[in-house]
Amino acid sequence: MNTINKTMKKTIQLITISTLLSQSMAVSANTDINPEHKGRNDYFAKSYQPLCSLPTKTIATASTLEEASQHEFILNKELGLSTQLNNQGEAYIQLAIKEWNEKFIVGVTPKTHVSMAGADIQGADIVNLQCAEQSQYLTHLNTHEWGSYTLKLTGKPNQLVKVQITTTAQ
Repeated sequence: MNTINKTMKKTIQLITISTLLSQSMAVSANTDINPEHKGRNDYFAKSYQPLCSLPTKTIATASTLEEASQHEFILNKELGLSTQLNNQGEAYIQLAIKEWNEKFIVGVTPKTHVSMAGADIQGADIVNLQCAEQSQYLTHLNTHEWGSYTLKLTGKPNQLVKVQITTTAQ
């Protein structure tokens, strides 16, 4: 009987140690911040903070590149949209860029990829650490001319996504 009690006690200790170790690793994973994300968040804090609470308007976005030109959004200082990706996990949003050499930041739902033909990507998949909940990924874009540009979003089929855009002077 004494041997069984010792064995059970050791098993309980191992389970306890294992549980504490896994919890410690989970906490560590949540607090390990990519140094590049931290640096960008520090530098662009004034631009990133408004994206956390930028209101969104629910819209139906284009499912193809050709459809995107039928509904254009003017990018002034900021723009907030909520939409659903199509069955292929894509959505297209046509933006009217009014300035030369426009720099802007696109915040999206995590695991949503942002691309834009004719624009330079200056950073992608950056976690917005300025928000209470870190549920926004950022992409920095730079256009060189004024005109129409199509923002392409890709993710999971039929995924609901938020798109929050702000221009930046930095």
